[in-house]
This record gives sequence, C-alpha cells and structure tokens, in this order.
Amino acid sequence: MRHAGIEFGRVVAFIFVVVIHVNALGFWGNAEMAGFLTDEASRFAVPLFFMISGYFWKDKSFESPALQLINLAWRLGIPMIFWVALYLVLEYSELLYPRSYYRSALGNLLIPLSGGPGMHLWFLPALFIGTALSLFGIRLLGYFRFLWISVGLLVCGIMLGTYAHLFHLSLQNVFYRNGLFFAPFFLAAGYTLAKRGWTFGAASTLALVCLGYALHVFEGYFVNDRFPMGHDFSFGTVPFAIGVFAFFAQLNIRPGHLANLGSLTLGAYLVHLLVLKFAAHVIVDRGPVVALFVAIATVAISLTIAGIMKRLPFVRHLV
Repeated sequence: MRHAGIEFGRVVAFIFVVVIHVNALGFWGNAEMAGFLTDEASRFAVPLFFMISGYFWKDKSFESPALQLINLAWRLGIPMIFWVALYLVLEYSELLYPRSYYRSALGNLLIPLSGGPGMHLWFLPALFIGTALSLFGIRLLGYFRFLWISVGLLVCGIMLGTYAHLFHLSLQNVFYRNGLFFAPFFLAAGYTLAKRGWTFGAASTLALVCLGYALHVFEGYFVNDRFPMGHDFSFGTVPFAIGVFAFFAQLNIRPGHLANLGSLTLGAYLVHLLVLKFAAHVIVDRGPVVALFVAIATVAISLTIAGIMKRLPFVRHLV
C-alpha cells in the first residue's frame, strides 16, 4: 500500500529538482538572486528522496542486507547504465544540443559515480552506496552506533563540500556527495521517523522548514562560493529536509492522480536533464518568465515520457 502523502512528496521533490537544474543551465538570466533563492529553496529534494527510501525499510531488511542490495542493484543498475550511455552519446554526437561536458581522464573514470554529462545521475550510485553502508552498518554496529556514525559522516561531507574553500580545499562534488557522507544520515533519518513513529505539529514543521531554509540560504550566500548557484548539502539542509519530509509523511490525503504520479518520478528524474539541455539550446531568451515556463514544460514532458516508457514492456525497466 502506497502512502499518498509521501507519493505526493516524491512528485513535489522531482519538480524542485527540475527547478535546481533550470538555474544551473542559466534560464534565469540576469535575475540571479531570484534564481539563487529558488535554487536554494529546492535543496530539500534529494535528501527527501533518501529519507523516503529509509522510511520504508523493514526490520527484515537488516537480516539479509546482501539480498536487499542485489535487488537494489538490479533496480538502479540497469537504468544507470542505459542513461549514462545515452547522455554520453547525445553529448559527444551533439544530436540534440552542443557539447558542454569536458572532463579529465580522472573525471571520465569517475563517471560511474558522477553520471558524467548526466550530472543528476549521481543520485543512483549514491543511493546504492548509502543503502549498503546503512544496512550493513546497522546490522553489524547496531542502530544507535550507526546513527552517530552517520552524523559524523554528514559533518565531514559538509566540511569537504559547502565549507571546503574555508579550508583552502577544492574538490569535485563527486568526492563528497557520492553516497558516503550524506546518504547514510538521511536514509537513517527516514528510518528513524518510521521506527519511532515521531510526528511534528504544524508549528514545529513550519519552524523546521523556515529555519532550515534561512540557514541554507545563509550558508549558500556567505559560506559557499557558488553564487548564483545553490549548494547541495549543509547544516541548514538537515532541519529543512526533515521538516518537509515530516509534512508529507503526516499529510492525510486520498490517493489521486497527482499522488499516483509518484511511481513515475524516477523515470522523469532520469530523463528531465535531456529535456532541459535541449531547451537550453533552442530557447534563446532568458529571465524569470522563461525559467518558469521551462520548468513547467520540463516537468510535464518528463512525466509524460516516463509514463509512456512505463507502459512499454521492453523499456519499463529503464525507468
């Protein structure tokens, strides 16, 4: 039985992932601050995906972690291989858009982790790595020990990522967001909320979201050095993502067409960057109106493509 509120959350998270990449591809034009603020407002999305995965873990998941990982590898591995290959072909052939992906030999070796020109595909190996660490970690070390370890990994990842330039470090994001540092914490957070049955009142949820977003913007503007781009993970991400997740986990709605789209979000996530790159090539104008139009159109087109592929037996495993 699917949780309608969480399925709706998947759809909302996917929409905000598109918003992130609309800013990344420059559709906001000279409206840099607006692009930055909407980008930062979207950064709960990927942590939410991690938390949703952990939320549905069962106790038996830790009894046979190897079996769970084999199933997950099948579910994620086939789409990862196909979509990385497709993005590479489209990038180097320039069939739909000009080439924009240039990496060193090391960068190319890291494509299985980074996704290469499909820069969003990093989520798939990150989910697998984070799940492997979490399942075996909880099995071998116990829940509470691993929870503290995941907090330590999160802090290390934040220091190596958002705060890196304060320590005169410069790392490709694949090194700190590849599933080792961030995924275990948010997976464990989702599992914890389900295991403990914790709920938050409306005021607490709103406070978590608002304070988390405010801190996230502060870190993005004053600590990180990527403006007008947003940043992936920081201390503000924790209350921000947990607050948003708590809202959807407690959202009591009936299953409907919008919530039912949750089953299409993985496929839409995989295809959306292709749509955006093509749009960036054919649409010359830039600005807030263009950014909004492109975001809405990309969401609709991506969900439609995912829905069609889901119905075709020979490609349904790719989405």
